Amino acid sequence: MNLTQAIKDKALESGFDHVGICSAAPLEIERYLLQEWLIQGCSAGMHYMKASFENRVSPASLLEGAQSIICLGKHYSPVKQSSPYKIASYAHTKDYHQTLKPPLQRIEDYIDELTEKQVNKISFIDSGPLLEKAYAKKAGLGFQGKNTNLIHPAKGSYFFLAEIIVDIELEYDRPLNISCGTCDKCVESCPTGALDKPYWLDSNKCISYLTIENKSAIPPELREKVRDWIFGCDICQEVCPFNRKAPSQSEPENSPEITLQSLLEIPSEKRFKEIYNEWPVIRAKKTGLIRNILNASGNLRITDNFAQIRNLANTSDSEIIKEQAQWTLKRIKPFNS
Repeated sequence: MNLTQAIKDKALESGFDHVGICSAAPLEIERYLLQEWLIQGCSAGMHYMKASFENRVSPASLLEGAQSIICLGKHYSPVKQSSPYKIASYAHTKDYHQTLKPPLQRIEDYIDELTEKQVNKISFIDSGPLLEKAYAKKAGLGFQGKNTNLIHPAKGSYFFLAEIIVDIELEYDRPLNISCGTCDKCVESCPTGALDKPYWLDSNKCISYLTIENKSAIPPELREKVRDWIFGCDICQEVCPFNRKAPSQSEPENSPEITLQSLLEIPSEKRFKEIYNEWPVIRAKKTGLIRNILNASGNLRITDNFAQIRNLANTSDSEIIKEQAQWTLKRIKPFNS
């Protein structure tokens, strides 16, 4: 039995849509680009990017004797949203960090069954300190677009990534010989200008960063440009021609309600974590989501929660929420008469 093909078959059988394998050799070009990106301050408040620099470009620093990386992809569908507040499509499904663990474990167990020697391995589902898009590109799962997302030429960019690093040599796939060509739709469509140039994302301006990773106030000069997004952003994917055939789905009925009123009724961050434990929005925390909804309410001129917003502007214990509420209040006050 061909070990490489057996692993690929098992990955597809376990529910992954894509699988490719590449060498775990250090990345050279990407090392330089990542270093430049960090030097220019494009990681914003994500200081862990610098702290884990070597791990990201050298798998051997994560697993001694690393030789191969099994790169995996799992598709999700863009969501047709009815709520005035927009949430990135991936966050309408349960947290992929949790849902992809069982199939990933099945593949790891299968590798142990197939090999006669003990295979050392380590796996990641997005959260690991590894340049996963670079290695997935190397393994032929897709090409990196001008929006910096990994794009499969036939199925688009709406898919999650996972990796298994192993200390055995496998057969390697080739990168795809394809690119965005002359298309610049993602660069032109980014409302905040986060795509300063093709293939270069400035996290300081990225709506996904501003509404999720960012724990500070949304910069006043970017608030209008964040528009109606309260968790993540799909704009650079929505305009991509490679996503035209991506099947969309309605909002799942069991996705948790996220409104200003529902969040204000939650007594603490601890209780927030309990309620949203299985959902990606937990990453923004209760304070972050309230901040984001206030910002979107100001942009959309939503006055339904005028009394709550006014109360937050006057009495909130969080300076970030208080200031954001004051900004929002100024924008919706003329529409509340």
